[in-house]
Amino acid sequence: MKNIKKIIYLFLFSLVIISAFLLRSQETLSNNFLFLIDQGRDLMDVKRIVFEHHLTLIGPYTSLGGVFQGPIWYCLLAIPITLTNGNPLSTIVLMLLISMLTLFTVYFFINRWFGRETALITLFLFAISPEAIAAATYSWNPHPMWLVIIIYTSLIYLIKIKSIKYHIVLWPIIALAFHFEAALGFFLLLGTMLFFLLFNRKQFFNKYLFIGFIGVIVLFLPQIIFDIRHNYLMSRSVIDIVAGNSHGLFATDEDKYFNLFSDHINAFYKNYLTSFNLVPFGDFVSKIILLLSLFVLFISIKIRIFSKQEKIFLKLLFSLFISIIISTFIYPFPIRYWHLTGFQTFYLLIVGLEYFRADFL
Repeated sequence: MKNIKKIIYLFLFSLVIISAFLLRSQETLSNNFLFLIDQGRDLMDVKRIVFEHHLTLIGPYTSLGGVFQGPIWYCLLAIPITLTNGNPLSTIVLMLLISMLTLFTVYFFINRWFGRETALITLFLFAISPEAIAAATYSWNPHPMWLVIIIYTSLIYLIKIKSIKYHIVLWPIIALAFHFEAALGFFLLLGTMLFFLLFNRKQFFNKYLFIGFIGVIVLFLPQIIFDIRHNYLMSRSVIDIVAGNSHGLFATDEDKYFNLFSDHINAFYKNYLTSFNLVPFGDFVSKIILLLSLFVLFISIKIRIFSKQEKIFLKLLFSLFISIIISTFIYPFPIRYWHLTGFQTFYLLIVGLEYFRADFL
């Protein structure tokens, strides 16, 4: 009987992985991929690095004037470009590899902590999520955030249940986010600080935290050097943004604050909808899943269907989610959809754990 279950499980696991690969590899296999201004901009800069040996201290510009991502995105693209002598298709292969690595990373951690059945359901959700699939079909600097956030949430859980030593890795991982999507990196940085201060203060202030911040400084070093060499361009831009000038959260007009706050909440709601926005059903599936998830949470409080570790993980995800939303209150601009690329990870992890434990229904 055990052998039959094992065979069925291996079959289902293989089916999910193969399906995930096929959904993500259409553009790669057909050599018909998206190549717009962002991709052209990136490859022009990578060309200077690889073929003209002109190293850079910054990556792509952001939507905030004078603020740039870190250069690791360009360094990452430089690997396939070097190996293929400049073939742009190689960058799509890189995206595909990162996307598949994200799936295996999700499976590894969830299987290790909550069992293979929960891991399989969660893996399936990631495999069919439209935004997770899109992240493998064209090269764009926010797309590696899917992998970054999986590692990020796993490290915080390890700090919670195992050892505060994981602070050494956690903070450099957050700093790494600034090399792919600076806005989300900022939300993660401030949100994580709020999370520990509000919910886990005892696990925050320790020597491993300060060791971790040494790694943060190292990852920010290229941008720091660039800033010094260019008369503190980024620092002055950030100060202007924080000051609010004639707009943003620090403006005197209360209506602007309320409108911006509403925009931020709406951005997270739309981000959730993209997690399960399956064609041809559109937002309907996402809304049904949201209602069912809330129902499962309500029932779980009454009959305690989650194990101790599962409750810790769910509470951690919800606490992080709340902390990150609060951190956006001081962001003085509308949140664009690409600012939350990969943030769907939170919803997929929560639903994956909930729906396996909802078999009592």
